[in-house]
Amino acid sequence: MLEQLKGFAACERGQVLLQADDGDFNSYINLPGGGYLEITYRQGNYPCLNVAAIDISAEELAKHINEKCQGMHARKANLGGLNLNGDGYIRDPDEEDESDEQGIND
Repeated sequence: MLEQLKGFAACERGQVLLQADDGDFNSYINLPGGGYLEITYRQGNYPCLNVAAIDISAEELAKHINEKCQGMHARKANLGGLNLNGDGYIRDPDEEDESDEQGIND
């Protein structure tokens, strides 16, 4: 795996960056060869920073985000299938909003 990541660098542009109102965040970075690097920060936890390589498709990632990240603001969401409200927050399925699935790109 280290060989695959040689020379790899990324930022949030073209990726997924979700932020909670309390400052916690999730980021999902496309990895060379498929999958994502999942980075989560939870300031009230120890350890507060977690990083993991996850082998899932874009569709599976969108489903995961829609189910587990409700209420987080999509600062960058270059991913189709996200259930965002009109203000760019991951919507609770019971929340009424006229916007449909969308993505926020660079």
